[in-house]
Amino acid sequence: MTQVFLASRNAKKIEEMARILREHLPEIEVLGIDDVEGYEEPVEDQATFEGNALLKARAGYAATGLPSLADDSGLCVDALNGMPGVLAGAVPVFAEIDQTLCLDPQSVQKAITPKTRAVLVVHMCGAMAQIDALGDLCRRHHLTLIEDAAQAAGATFQGRMLGTFGKAGCLSFDYVKTITCGEGGALLTDDEKAYRLAQAFTDHGHDHLGADRGSDQHPHIGTNYRLSELHAAVGVAQLARLDHILDLQRRHKAILKEGLAALGRLAFRTLPDPAGDSATFLSFLLPTEDEARQSAKALAAAGVDGCFYWYDNNWHYHRKWDHIKTLVSPGRLPIDRFGYGTDLTKIALPQSDAIMSRTISMLIKLRWTPEQVRDRLARMKSALA
Repeated sequence: MTQVFLASRNAKKIEEMARILREHLPEIEVLGIDDVEGYEEPVEDQATFEGNALLKARAGYAATGLPSLADDSGLCVDALNGMPGVLAGAVPVFAEIDQTLCLDPQSVQKAITPKTRAVLVVHMCGAMAQIDALGDLCRRHHLTLIEDAAQAAGATFQGRMLGTFGKAGCLSFDYVKTITCGEGGALLTDDEKAYRLAQAFTDHGHDHLGADRGSDQHPHIGTNYRLSELHAAVGVAQLARLDHILDLQRRHKAILKEGLAALGRLAFRTLPDPAGDSATFLSFLLPTEDEARQSAKALAAAGVDGCFYWYDNNWHYHRKWDHIKTLVSPGRLPIDRFGYGTDLTKIALPQSDAIMSRTISMLIKLRWTPEQVRDRLARMKSALA
């Protein structure tokens, strides 16, 4: 069972947060600081909602530890998410995605070498990867599984929350995610060692074992990427609305998907567990790259906003990752310092390209009225016919 550790001088705040977590995430065990051996009453609040700037790197750090990655170790990732591994000190090794839009277990299998230490899977656009197959693969090869569930808060696979299958997982609460604090996120783990490592890493390396912050020991260096109490308060209120948000998204998506299926020329992304989809996006594939490009333009011309053609996106897909492929950084990275790595400019992912070049993902919005959903469907059918 995944455990969430809550720590604060404000007992009433902890009680309310624990109530919400237990109500909406029954598979998560909520622990207070008193439940963790060696902890004394903290002097400062330990943020449950963390800053998102290095959250994925922190998940990798917590799950594997920087020292173990400083020996030419590999982190297997997909073409949608590679930088966190570099920041954590690993060498990213890219694998293909499949029609789930997430890591293809067969491609991951082929990418594993004796130097591989971990697999980082992104649950892209609110729905799950083949997390059971990836989990089995990691167990067979004694690899650490790390989940990026940033876009998938509330999504499940066979009743279990995404982000809780691996040694560590993360959620994002920035302003375009399912629930939001404006910025920030959360780290999930059921491993106490990983938790201790992460909670110190997020606060200058403080071990938080004493009652006097000035007397804390610092077992390792850390960052200062912590979310403020004001942002966390928004997050607590948003978490209480998660079920309502998911219900609205799923209803809107179901109407649009059913209507578009009648066109015949569209294929939809594969969902290993449709019931667990958080429905933040409706992703569909056109027969060819040219048709996808034309359709994206036609949808925009028809006034259908929120439709993303990731293949040409400057952020979310590897084709435009020149700054990452050349490792442009204000300072030297571990990958430079240790003199190892691979030439990221030579990444070739033909299977992923064949999928993403035909894929359009449409954001599902909460504020749509029933009339607006029907109008959107009519516009989409006209543009895509």
